[in-house]
Order: sequence, then structure tokens, then C-alpha cells
Amino acid sequence: MFKSNGKGNRARLVLSVATVAVLAGCSTPQDRKMANRDFGYEDARLEGRAFLIPAGLSAPTFNSQYDIPPLPESSREGALGAQVDVRPPAQLLTVVPGSQVVQTATEPTVAFYALSTSQSVERDTWSFLMNFLAKYKVTTEKLDQQDGVLQTGWFDNTVALDGWGEDDEDFKIRQRYQFTVRNDAQRHAVNMSVRVLDHEETIDGETSNKLTPADAQRYAARVLNQFSLYYDSQLKAREQHKSNDGMGLQLGLDNNELSAWIAEGSFDQVWRRLNQVLPAYGFTIKDTQQSLGWIDVEYEEPGAEFWKAKGSEPFKLEEEKYRFQLGEIECHSQIFGEMEFFSATPVQWNVVAETELDARVICANKLAQRLLAEPELTLFFAAALASDYLDTLEITTSRLLHPIAYNIAYELWRERQRTPMLGSRKRAHEAARFGTTERVYRRALKELVEQGIIADSSDGPVIADLARLRAYLDL
Repeated sequence: MFKSNGKGNRARLVLSVATVAVLAGCSTPQDRKMANRDFGYEDARLEGRAFLIPAGLSAPTFNSQYDIPPLPESSREGALGAQVDVRPPAQLLTVVPGSQVVQTATEPTVAFYALSTSQSVERDTWSFLMNFLAKYKVTTEKLDQQDGVLQTGWFDNTVALDGWGEDDEDFKIRQRYQFTVRNDAQRHAVNMSVRVLDHEETIDGETSNKLTPADAQRYAARVLNQFSLYYDSQLKAREQHKSNDGMGLQLGLDNNELSAWIAEGSFDQVWRRLNQVLPAYGFTIKDTQQSLGWIDVEYEEPGAEFWKAKGSEPFKLEEEKYRFQLGEIECHSQIFGEMEFFSATPVQWNVVAETELDARVICANKLAQRLLAEPELTLFFAAALASDYLDTLEITTSRLLHPIAYNIAYELWRERQRTPMLGSRKRAHEAARFGTTERVYRRALKELVEQGIIADSSDGPVIADLARLRAYLDL
């Protein structure tokens, strides 16, 4: 318990700093590998005692059905006691948008995907890697981009390798690494693998080159994580530069035909811009949730002098709390007939407009000539059709193999991986989208709500418990 006055707070601060200092001083990389208890149990021996039967009682019946077999000698190999590494295994981080851990690789490997058709992910990966090494002042001993191999000089940096950041004079470490970059043009991705080439660690003046396979994997994973963090920071810096440029803004409608401001930029660009601009115009940001696309603010009128300096008119906004809701809107322009154009065969469905729309006819002959003159347009159509085909195939397969409740839950999981959408969906339309009646759709929703997996809000179903959703979907 601490007093609420300034002296009590100061005492708490000093105590906290002292505690941290003591903990940091008694923790070395070698200590963190070892359990913090004694190892007297290693000297324990199994004592066999005779089974005594009290007088007047009959001996119980014995059988060998549950006898514990003796431990093979081969199983006795391995670390014991102080040699057991108690640290949690190093996990690869997928901090870069769209990146994935390659589980089948023998070395720590992460796949980086192109985030747009204009991005050369292979060129970016090599550029970021060279800058990453320069950041840590690491030389390049061998570079063969055609073969996709880079071997580094010595990583003489405890902070980068060990990840703790203390300057321990009694413990020094340095290592050399090999980065392997494999381009996957078909998936617009590169796979980066890392492994340790050489290892030296000095403890109390004694140098050792020994490194267990487990530690080699740990260090390789840590360096790859460090690179992933750097890769992500470079992508964000690039997007930040783009977001500093002008961004078009116009009044439009969201998916529910409600008024909304339409910004000419990606979700991430608009999100960053709002977080920069709002505080400069009297809005204090109270809370944010990027995955859901909202920013809670409290507005305070800056005053006449502020607006005069800005050369702008006041907002004429009440000094209240507000929420900015961001999200992507469905594309308001759609091409119909591209499948018929490329296949010269009518499709099996008709398109019926439920509301008024503006339609323009594209001349097939002129389109064919344009595609011949600009092959990149052909690539655009091919990529769009392939994406639609795979998406439709996945949805159709899921609809056939799983019940309605599962498909609703899976759709919510998929939406969680995407940028939030502006506007809610009509329940009758949702039922039709899942190929069922509104009554069956409501019954499936109720089943998921009763299990505590989802909650039914005014904007439609939302995830109530992510862990239960994952368990339900067996992800």
C-alpha cells in the first residue's frame, strides 16, 4: 500500500528502480538458461521396500499387466539438471503484413509476399537486408544474389543476438550468419532462411565455439525476427512517406447508403493520417482499435487565434466525445461479362439490379485491341479472374462440406483477417449469401450465440470469444 501524496509516489519509484537493478544485475545469459532451484534431486535414488502384509490379512493378487518397463539406455542421453535449458523456444514473428512461417523448412524460414502488383518483393528484400546489416555495422563476406546467398561478417552485438540489451563485460558473443533468399515468382513472394555459420562466446575470459543445434536454431530465429521487424519498419516508413502527400477526399455513401467521407488512399494510410491530423485540430485521442477501425476522441475548441493562424473556418462542433469509424467500402464500379468475353460462352447466371445504377457498354473489339496494345491489362484480368475463381472455389467447397453455423463462423474469421468494412449487412441478404432461408440463418446464429462464440449486434454478428471460435473451427 502506498500513500497518495508525492512522497509516497517517489518512494515507490525508487523501490521499483532498485528492484529492477538488482534483478538485472543477477541475471546473465547463462543464468537464464538454468532453473533457479537447486539440483539435489539428481542424487535421489529409488528405495525398494518389502510389501508387508499385516497379520490376519490375505496377500492381494498381483499381475504384471501394469509393470513400468525399464528405461532404455538410449533414452538416458541428454541434458540433466543444470544443463537443461529452461528458456522458452524462440518463435518466428510474422510482423510483416502477409508474411508466413514456412513450417516445412529445416531452417528458420519466413515467406514475404508482395503487397501490391507494383512491389518487387525480391528487390525490396535484398535492399532491406543490406540496410539491416549496415544498421548493425556487419560486413558482407559473400554475396551471390543470383544464387540467393549472403554470408555475413561477425555480428558483434549482444543486444541484437541475445535480445536482452544489457552490457555484460563478462559475457561476449559474436556470430556469422548465412541468409538465403529464394524467389517464388508464381506466388509473388520470397522465402528467407537463416542459419549460423560460426559462433564464439566468451565467458569470464574463456572462449568457446560450441553451439548446440537447439541454440543454433534459437539464434537464427532471433536474427530473422530482428530482420522481420526491420522489414516492417521500412514498409511503414514508405507508407508514411506516401501518406504525407496529398489525399483526395469527397463526400459519398457507405455500404448502407449512409453519408461518409471517401478518402483516396489505403486503410493504413488514412489511419496514420488521422492519428497525425486529429491532435493538431483540437481532438484528443482517448482510445483506438485499428483492427475494428475506430478512433475515440474528445474535442476541445482550439480558439479563434488557432483558426486564424490555420487560415481555416472553425468546425462549429460541440465540445463532446466522438468516434471516427474507418473501413473500406465495397467497390462501386464492377465489370460484368469478362468471363463471356474471354471464353466466348454465356455463363449460367443473370445479373439483376435491385437499385438504380449507371451502366456503360464496353466495345468488345476496342477492348481486344487495347489488351493487345497493353499486355499488363491482360495480366490484370487474368489475376482478377484467378482470384475470383479461387475465392469462389473455397466458398463453394466450404458450403458443401460444412453446416451453415460453421460457414457463418468461418466467414467471421476471414473478415477478421481483412480490413474493416463500413456499414452493416442486411440479414435477408446474408441468408441468401449462405444459400439458405432467413429462418435457418437465424437458427444457426442462435446456436453460435448460445455457445458463446459470437454475439449478435445491430451491425450483424461479431466475434465474442476468439479462442472459442478457433476451437470451433479447429484452426
